[in-house]
Parts: sequence; structure tokens; C-alpha cells
Amino acid sequence: DLVTHQMEIIPGMWRPMFGSEQVAWISPPWESQEYVWFDFPETIWIDGNVTYLGHIDKRFPTAFPKIKSALWQKIKNGISYKELLPNGISFGGEIIKKKENIASLKLWITNGSKKELKEVMLLTCVYLDPIKEFNEETNNNKYVHIRNKGWMPFDKAVEQDTIKEGFRVGWLKGGKLVSDLPVVVTKSKTENHLLGFTWFDDTFSFVGNPEHPCVHADPIFDNLTPGESQTINGELIFFEGSIEEFEIMFRERIKNRK
Repeated sequence: DLVTHQMEIIPGMWRPMFGSEQVAWISPPWESQEYVWFDFPETIWIDGNVTYLGHIDKRFPTAFPKIKSALWQKIKNGISYKELLPNGISFGGEIIKKKENIASLKLWITNGSKKELKEVMLLTCVYLDPIKEFNEETNNNKYVHIRNKGWMPFDKAVEQDTIKEGFRVGWLKGGKLVSDLPVVVTKSKTENHLLGFTWFDDTFSFVGNPEHPCVHADPIFDNLTPGESQTINGELIFFEGSIEEFEIMFRERIKNRK
């Protein structure tokens, strides 16, 4: 019998020396033996400070460098986890196969501390190096949508005029507000394959790293008073077709959410 290929979502590992990385592996629904590696999240910034960091980086010392990654739990059609930090802040997430080509994403944060949490920003990194069709060492394969102009790679997008409301291209608050759709699309090298990544209205910025091929749709949370909690939802979308066909599908998904 022929084996029907399908998306797989499993607990993964990136760098074994960093025991705090919360990584999932997600395979595309088409024939492939490779996975994207999803750092979920890579970093949690609160009021300009790094509260959680999955790896070690001397530029960004974290409040709790010895924390270990939480165990992934198997749930229906996916995996989930929850983490409690020493300061009482807890967070967690889940990744579920929503459709054959769509992984539904959920992240939540609860403020169990005594202080208000302000400017709660996360880095959510999809590492592309392990999946050869998406791992070009460039940002020219990563596209955002510009109103009245269509899809543009990052380098051309940042040359466009700033808009009043939308989504940034670049590093968090340093990014330029230019995109009118909350999704970044990475194009395959050889196939008519696309990878979309979104946090819908909670998307804040898009960024990529050419030398360390990855793509981010990085979300922002509301300020959270003590005891308050918030959940955000996103999607990782594997798509076969043109980027214009992807846009039609994505706009329909936005419409159906409202």
C-alpha cells in the first residue's frame, strides 16, 4: 500500500546544550522527510528586559538562565506544554493540526507576579535550515504584502512608505511599519510551495536571519496586571500554489475569524 504523506507535529530538539529551548518539529503535508524547527517561544521580553530565553546569548542576559524546558504533552492532533517561572509568571502553548496543511498555534501568559507586565513581546522563530527547500541563506525569499503594491521581499518592503496601522518588518520596535497583512510567506527554492506564518491581529513584526536561515512572525501581548491572563492564536500554513492564490486563501481565513 502507498503511504499517504501528512503533516506531523512532534516534540523536537535544536541544541542539546541548551536545556531551556521549547522546540517543536513540524513537517509539511507534501512528500518530505524534513521538518521546520519551531522555537515556541525563543524569547519573552517584558518591559524591555529578557525574562525567558531558550538559549544563551551574552547580548541578552535572561532573568532565569537555569530554567529547563517544560515537557511536551500529547493532546488530540498535537502537543502542548506549560511553564512556571520563579517569579510567578506562567506561560504555555499548543500546536494542533487544524487542517491537513495548517498547524494551529496558541500561546498564553498569566501574570502570577505582583507587578504589571508591560510591553510583553515574544520572539517565535521558525528555523528553516533543516528543511532544504526553504533554507536559502537570504531574506529575499521572505515576502510581506504592501497595500496597493502586492507582495515584496523584506529588502524591498522596508523601502516603502510607513503606514499608520499595520505590521513591521525588522527587529521588534525597530522594524518599519509597512505591511497591511499580518503574515509572512517564505517561498520554496524549487517547488510551488509556500510557508505562511501569522499571529493574526496579535502580530507585531516580521524578521529573518539570512546567515542562520529562519523566519519570525513575532507577537505582542497586552499589558497584564497581577492575576491577568491572555491567550493569542496563530497559524503555520503550508501551501501549494502561487503567492496570489495564498493571498486569496489567507484573506478568507481572516474574514472567517471575525
